[in-house]
Amino acid sequence: MTCPLRIVLPSKGEMEAPTLNFLAAAGLPVSRPNPRQYQATMPAVPNAAVVFQRVDDVVNQVADGSADLGIAGLNNVRESQRGRDSLIIVVEDLGYSGCELVLAVPDTWIDVATIGDLADVALEFRERGRDLRIATKYRHLTSEFLLRKGITHFTLVDSQGAMEAAPNIGNADLIADLTSSGTTLRENHLKTIVGGTILRSQACLIANRTTLRGCPDRLAGVRKILELIRSAPTRNRLSPDHRQYPRRIGRAGRRPDLGAPRAGRPRWTNREPGLWQGGPTAGMLSLSSFVRTSCSTLWSTSERSAAAA
Repeated sequence: MTCPLRIVLPSKGEMEAPTLNFLAAAGLPVSRPNPRQYQATMPAVPNAAVVFQRVDDVVNQVADGSADLGIAGLNNVRESQRGRDSLIIVVEDLGYSGCELVLAVPDTWIDVATIGDLADVALEFRERGRDLRIATKYRHLTSEFLLRKGITHFTLVDSQGAMEAAPNIGNADLIADLTSSGTTLRENHLKTIVGGTILRSQACLIANRTTLRGCPDRLAGVRKILELIRSAPTRNRLSPDHRQYPRRIGRAGRRPDLGAPRAGRPRWTNREPGLWQGGPTAGMLSLSSFVRTSCSTLWSTSERSAAAA
């Protein structure tokens, strides 16, 4: 019996239309007769069953095994990836929906222009008996970044609404939030600082390694999707073979590449956060090795059966 390849895509919001356009350009159009429907098909991959969910739910469903493959923002994946060993990033940069997670301070802080200046402010606040307050919904990414920069005296303030208003109404001293153009920050009298970019994010392709290992039909679907993405006209500047790019499957790793996302240059890697001490290829195997080593028996059995028939 064929296993369905369960794919979850972002619904509504800023990522839905770019994701559908990206897939269509790659030869993977999604068929959904009614745009209000949450279920769809992908004719190029016959066993694919597509479901539309909120971006946060995309990550959660792939992580818990409710879905096998998904597209989400790298910021959402990195924030919630800890402790989820089955969740892997197959393509780190699909080349669209780029943005940055940044620290932004009030523009009245004229003496604060760099991350070093912010560290000095945190110490001054500490001497006055309180911590620097930072409004964000990216608690893990923000705290890890600040600690790496030597800033230890801070308090994170949960904020799910209009975060840019937090410093103006006194809920926080600064914010850590996503920005693409910086216009909203400027309109709310905030400014970025040199060295204050926490993560450069974009759309990425994620998968559940456990559910994929359990079914050769699903792996065949994933392989077809990757080949179509690689061979799409917009990807002609890529290396000719995505399978040579490393994908983390061990415990050691490297610090994520925080280089600016560039359209047409996906990164085919999974580097899990918090384990950045290893060398550039420590604990990594290629995507083809993952497919081959985890399901070699299933593939060979299937091929032998087909040959015998």
